[in-house]
Amino acid sequence: MKNQENQYCLLLETSSRVCSVGLSRNGKIWILKEDSEANGHASKLTLYIQEVLVLAELELKDIAAVGFSKGPGSYTGLRIGLSTAKGICYAMDLPLLGLSTLKSVAQEMHYQNLSNSSNYIYLSIMDARRMDAYAAVYDAQMNIVQEDYFVTLSLEYLQELKAKYQVDLIYLGGDAVEKIKPLLEGHEQEFIATRINGNSAKYLATLAQEALENKQFEDVAYVEPFYLKKPNITKPKSKLFK
Repeated sequence: MKNQENQYCLLLETSSRVCSVGLSRNGKIWILKEDSEANGHASKLTLYIQEVLVLAELELKDIAAVGFSKGPGSYTGLRIGLSTAKGICYAMDLPLLGLSTLKSVAQEMHYQNLSNSSNYIYLSIMDARRMDAYAAVYDAQMNIVQEDYFVTLSLEYLQELKAKYQVDLIYLGGDAVEKIKPLLEGHEQEFIATRINGNSAKYLATLAQEALENKQFEDVAYVEPFYLKKPNITKPKSKLFK
């Protein structure tokens, strides 16, 4: 394995509107380049990869692995991120690490949480339009409680979740937090909207290092994004000519 002293992972996060590229060193984010402008993945991703490597004074041959946000999330964004990661790994013969988008958000909430209590859960929620979201639930020790699923967000749903798992508190993180925030007024002691309100390559660093050390590699030829929900692709209307 390359760079035994320092292991560098190139990290690609394209599951939401944020185009984010990071470089981690031994499991910690080192360099980050990102932009939240919508629909910028195709034009910015490879540029950001080049910029990150230049800042690090490294080349692709110095990288130990490439980690990408596997989903769920934006259909187009996930495809762009994976195809770019595949291309690099195939060309440079590097391991490919597929990392859970929702787990990366929960991991960041866990990393920043200084609570002394253990009677809470983390709810990762990613925007799926309207009041819908991709969601996953983790406990205080980052064990999976409920695998990735699709849900319509509401205060009633959060209260039911809290009762189901018999916890005092739910931490919420992800880019769907903003649209449910107004419903949390007056319930701040039960539901805390964290500042982890987007997706970033820096959240992938810990997961990437764990996958690298455990040799949890994807098959470059056959790996696909995890959409959870089938993409909503509108077929063009047929044109009738008289």
